[in-house]
Amino acid sequence: MNLRDLLAPERIVIPLPAKTLHDAAEQLIASFVETGMASEGSKLVARVSETPADEALAVGEDAFILHVRSSSMDSVSAALGVTAEPVSLVQESEKSACIVVVVAGPPKDTATFLQAVTGFAQALAMEGVPSAILAASSAEAVADISALMDVELSDVILVGDVMQRRVRSVTPDTTLAEAARMMTRYHLGSIPVLTEDGEVLGMVNGRDLLALALPRYLKETRTGVGRGSGGTAVEEVDGAGAGAGAGADPENLPVREVMDRSVLCLSEDQSLADVAGLMVTKDTDRFPVVREGILVGMLTRAGVVRLLFGT
Repeated sequence: MNLRDLLAPERIVIPLPAKTLHDAAEQLIASFVETGMASEGSKLVARVSETPADEALAVGEDAFILHVRSSSMDSVSAALGVTAEPVSLVQESEKSACIVVVVAGPPKDTATFLQAVTGFAQALAMEGVPSAILAASSAEAVADISALMDVELSDVILVGDVMQRRVRSVTPDTTLAEAARMMTRYHLGSIPVLTEDGEVLGMVNGRDLLALALPRYLKETRTGVGRGSGGTAVEEVDGAGAGAGAGADPENLPVREVMDRSVLCLSEDQSLADVAGLMVTKDTDRFPVVREGILVGMLTRAGVVRLLFGT
């Protein structure tokens, strides 16, 4: 099976009028219904609305792949659109692209679904394929791009095929307060700490932040002394912050003082089957993916679960 078997010209939309990824996906989902591949477009739209934008695969600078599972799909299928102006992951996002692919399938067909997602990721990462799609003036012209349509689906799924390529990170000098704000804003359980060159130095997780923040919160609660009260609170730093400087304000500590330096990094060339055991047994939900020590992506437990089960 190749991508031509999944992407019919009737599900290629040029131009695709949309401002965000979810807008584009909603219009592409309509093509599943129109071509008889989906029984209820509303279920797919609801799935898209529930899917965090960061779960979309960003391939290079030109393409997004959104994957969705629903019982309204009879089989695995794909739709592709090309927008006149780049669409963003969400409004005011710095990441945007003009090529949007939606891969949809029923929950029961996990193997083909994963193969389809990775097949499109591989094809869109090939030199010349995105530019050929962007230059196409019609659905038929896209269907004639053999470098895209004739890509065979592989039985082996690699980490690099399903990892998140857009990764938020901090530097060793970032304060814990800044790291906490970023983790809260983007719903991250942990965040990598990188050098200027992108080398992974460690990870900061929610447990570290909680261990540092709770003692102060408890002291302020008991004594009524805190910011804005006119008094001076003596900070108690325990657990993860013990060695980070007693008496220091946790919010102003640099992340280097508390980050976990024992980070398990993966290679993008490892198979998903090889790392499955690690994802189950290790007490972490995010695994940095590196190439020669430099961060190139993040494999998340939630992302893999979503791919496998569509939840």
